[in-house]
Amino acid sequence: MNLMWYVRRLGRMSFSEVAFRLREAGKRKISNYQSFDWSNFAVQGNLRPIAQLKQLLNENLNDPLRRAIGQSSRLLHDGSYSALGMNWPKREPGNLFPQSLWALDPITGKLWQNDTFCFSVSYRHQHEGADIKYVWELHRLQFLQGWAADWVINQNPASLKAIEIAIESWFEANPPFKGVAWNSGIELALRAVSLAIVVTLCGSDLRKTTLDSIEQILRAHYYWLSRFPSRYSSANNHMIAELLGELVIASVLPDLGGSRFEIQRQLGEQAVLQFHADGVNAEQSPTYGAFSAEMLLFAELISKSSGDTLGILVQERLQNFAEYISWLCDASGKVPEIGDNDSGRVLK
Repeated sequence: MNLMWYVRRLGRMSFSEVAFRLREAGKRKISNYQSFDWSNFAVQGNLRPIAQLKQLLNENLNDPLRRAIGQSSRLLHDGSYSALGMNWPKREPGNLFPQSLWALDPITGKLWQNDTFCFSVSYRHQHEGADIKYVWELHRLQFLQGWAADWVINQNPASLKAIEIAIESWFEANPPFKGVAWNSGIELALRAVSLAIVVTLCGSDLRKTTLDSIEQILRAHYYWLSRFPSRYSSANNHMIAELLGELVIASVLPDLGGSRFEIQRQLGEQAVLQFHADGVNAEQSPTYGAFSAEMLLFAELISKSSGDTLGILVQERLQNFAEYISWLCDASGKVPEIGDNDSGRVLK
């Protein structure tokens, strides 16, 4: 980005946004000079599952879903992984998660810088032809959701073992706040959801070392999400995702639960900002709207599991969005390509 881009961008900022950006830059500089490792996020051994989630999976299970989960799990066990229309290099089944995997760009075959402070990684310019979205997609760990479901549904021991190996590999390769895993809040939030689903569906069957790693990862995520929230032009569905991530972590780690009500309040506020009264989403993209709606629905599920709610206004906005989308859909359920579409999902 050239100097004129920054000048134009600054000219569009409000005074409050300028003040926020300056504070954020200061916090980043301070964090860069601090020394973090996993010992900063001590294990307390109080991970809890998300209430009712496993029950809902079993209640909605059918033969096509069972087969789809089994087939997806087998492909992953075989070393295949695809996302965003890209196939990663196939790995040997006995070495599914080498340390280098977490830095690999599948387009160029080069490795992203993964040993420096996350906000110092020049991900817009590091590799010509590379796209950071691919490595971020892998770091969401959403493939663990299918393996966790495979364990619940089919009691496949290979899936349980693969979850343990994947989490331990990620833990070793991505220490707190270094590298590409930590420089985008929405990615942290979706990864937190995946890990919470693992805890919920198969946590009682995982090794203690794996559960300890999950707890430390989630505690570090909660700290980083709350320290560097998206605001102003970086908000939209990113802010909803980050708040969802914080809510999920606070749900599976009860000692953080004192902030749940404030997180729920902010989610309700964002729902009203991101969905107009007629149901059209503020980002003017049906797919981004669906992504935000899924995040809010998952947040409502978590809230209801503890006797809370995001509020009637949120439910009304989501209902109106569903009606709006129904008018856009063709007979096969497809919507026109309006605005951006990154294929984002909460549950995969």
